[in-house]
Amino acid sequence: MNVGKTNLDQFASGLVGTRTPYGVAANSFDNRFIPGGSSSGSGPAVGSRLLSFALGTDTAGSGRVPAGYNGCVGIKGTVGKVSTVGVVPACASLDCLTVFASCVSDGAAVLRVMESADAGAADVWRRSPPAAPAVLPLPTPSTTRFRFAVPGDEFVDFEGPGGSVMAAQSAAAFAAAISRLESCGGCCVDIDFSPCAQAAALLYQSSFVAERYSGIRAFLDKKQHKAAAAAGPGTEGALVQQRALYHD
Repeated sequence: MNVGKTNLDQFASGLVGTRTPYGVAANSFDNRFIPGGSSSGSGPAVGSRLLSFALGTDTAGSGRVPAGYNGCVGIKGTVGKVSTVGVVPACASLDCLTVFASCVSDGAAVLRVMESADAGAADVWRRSPPAAPAVLPLPTPSTTRFRFAVPGDEFVDFEGPGGSVMAAQSAAAFAAAISRLESCGGCCVDIDFSPCAQAAALLYQSSFVAERYSGIRAFLDKKQHKAAAAAGPGTEGALVQQRALYHD
């Protein structure tokens, strides 16, 4: 049953959830804190148990961040796993649909249904599913200690608008989180985060920036709207817009 639309950062651009003309969605734990974004309505809706699942988009964390901020699961498939026809693009070649759910098994079940939909050969970003099962079974719980990764000090920077007091409190909270995981049986592992940082920089310091602009420009351009309207509502109109973006 379709309950309704949820809030988000405008044009799905933002990880905070406050860049919206419709008011800021309340964090499911404490409304003094941001809900995360850009899918800032879906995370709180599921985290507050208003819904069993919700949908969002994810180009650079827009689905996983609000899930983490609101105590629910955010599942992002690989690029092309689920059709993005009809989705307003943030960066069309990287955009993915995200499932928000209260547990991994529920999210996986919804993702399997979404993956079964097909817009046909005209869906230029869709990729064929791999030969392996779409969702692997959960491993048998192990009695050994679990491991969790922590970036090196050069990648952990708490400086910001809050000044030195906020930076000190954030650093203390980060250290406390590590200690808590260790007290639960976790083993802290230092990792080289530089490859991840370099990959993340591509989204904001490469041609992907031009693609993001192209996505908004095509969406706002009157000619594109007229072409989609002439094609009619539904999938065909959405495919017209997608093809225009692809060839831009």
